[in-house]
Formats: sequence, C-alpha cells, structure tokens
Amino acid sequence: MSLLRLRRASLSYPAGGGSVEVLRDVDLTIRRGEFVTVLGRSGAGKTSLLNLAAGFVAPSSGAVEVDGRPVTGPGADRAVVFQDDALLPWLDASENVAFPLRLKGAGRAERLERAAALLRLVGLEGHERKNLWELSGGQRQRLGIARAIAAEPEFLLMDEPLGALDAMTRDRMQELLLKVWRASGAGALLITHSVEEALFLGTRVVVMEPRPGRIGLDEGLDFSARFLEGVPARALKAEPAFIAARERLIAAIHAEEAA
Repeated sequence: MSLLRLRRASLSYPAGGGSVEVLRDVDLTIRRGEFVTVLGRSGAGKTSLLNLAAGFVAPSSGAVEVDGRPVTGPGADRAVVFQDDALLPWLDASENVAFPLRLKGAGRAERLERAAALLRLVGLEGHERKNLWELSGGQRQRLGIARAIAAEPEFLLMDEPLGALDAMTRDRMQELLLKVWRASGAGALLITHSVEEALFLGTRVVVMEPRPGRIGLDEGLDFSARFLEGVPARALKAEPAFIAARERLIAAIHAEEAA
C-alpha cells in the first residue's frame, strides 16, 4: 500500500531580511484509500502543507516521501486540484481530461476512451465536445477532478476545490467527490475551511494550529464510509454524533483564541 508521508517537516519563508516559520515538525501519513481532510484558521499553514505534499516547495527541515522515496518536485503519482479549476481553455472537455494521458504518450484512441469513461464517472456524459465557456462552475470543477485522476495517481491533493461553488452545488459535489475517490482507489488530502465538509468527506480529519502551523488534532471518522454504504447525506449531517463532532472540531480550531 502506497504511503505519502511528511516526517517532522518544517517550512520557513524569507521575510524582511529574516524568515517566517510557517510549519513546524509536521508528522502526517496518508495511505492509499484514505481521505484526509485538513482544517485550521487562516495562517495555520494548510496550503503550505499541501504544497509540501505536492512537491511545489521543499521542506526547510524534515522530509516528504512517497513509499520511502524523497519527494523532490511534482510527480505523476500526485495529482493536484485547485479552487481555480486551471483547465486549458483552448481544449474541449474531453481533450482537457485526456491531456495528462497525452503527456504520458498514450495514443489518441486510448486517451479519448479513458476520457469518456471519466466524464461518465463525474456525470458529464454528453458534454465531451463542449468548450469550457459552455460549462457551469460545478461542471468545470467536475472536469478538473476527472482530469486529475485520468493518469491514475496514487494520491489526489485538493486545495479548497469546492470553495467557489454555491451551497447546493457544493453539497452535490461533495457526494460526487466521495464516489470518484472510492472508484479511483487513491489516497486523498483535501484542504477546506468548512468543518461540515471536512467531517462528511474525511476518513480522518486533521486540525492545524497556527503560528507556526502544526497538527493539533488527528481523528478518524466514519461518516464518508457510511454515506458510501447508502446512508443519505442529510441524515448523516443531522445525527447527534455529526453535530457533536462539528462542535468538537470548531472548539479545537479556536482553542488558542480562547486561551
């Protein structure tokens, strides 16, 4: 089973002739088949954590590894989805999804067949030849997720991918994201500001404490598993256990403010 691991990873950025410590001694392991959600106040280092995992930046100390191998930059084993869908506007929907396969050298027929299957998976069957400006925000985000998993990465890293969507679309996208994640078999790391989203999606939730960013809480969850077993999302979110977990996480996020 593949592992993405941060081992005592710290990160500092230059600032005003000195440096600012953004993350300190972060230990976090993500396994294939896990869905880890990350919460924390602004400035807690959530996006910096994802940037380390993606290989966009190198740790100032400690290590980032995939299966024991040092991460030295972005790689095909880790796909990233941003809040901005970052799609290619000169390509249609099918070609956007197929683009990672094109980079891997797959033939056109194979690329289009795989793209069609992924578009069906994310509910965009029949939209293959549409241009990006013909798609809604939710459809474009579905397209971005389909493209991210096209090359079958070991890990899917997501930075607020649903943050720009309206509430109703966001709820539907959360459910879709769980189904796509299960079908992919990938490990997932998702940054979010929504406590409810973190609880619903995560098999684990991590709360970051700020100044500098570090893990204050790491807790297992079963709400996503139960949804995938057939329990309706609205019923799960109305459960006393879900509400209690939400209040517990809110308290953990704001613990330092109250101290």
